[in-house]
Amino acid sequence: MCAGVVAATFVSANDVRALAQAIADLIDDPARRSEMGAKARRRVHDALSWPWSADALLDCYSSLLGTAAHREADRTGVSPRRPRPMT
Repeated sequence: MCAGVVAATFVSANDVRALAQAIADLIDDPARRSEMGAKARRRVHDALSWPWSADALLDCYSSLLGTAAHREADRTGVSPRRPRPMT
């Protein structure tokens, strides 16, 4: 789990009964399904999107090479490629 955001249900590997119970629990709880879906969408948009990942990768390369990979980000402190957080 990441930063307290529960957007998934975990069960032990190869535990068919636990998986069946987790699915049944989600079927019986539409509010939980909706909340988990919204959190998952937000996480994908905010932290797992390609612009965010590419920016993080370039930051890593830049720090390893000791160069400024993002001149605009270095100048302004804001990266133009990172998507705005969803509201």
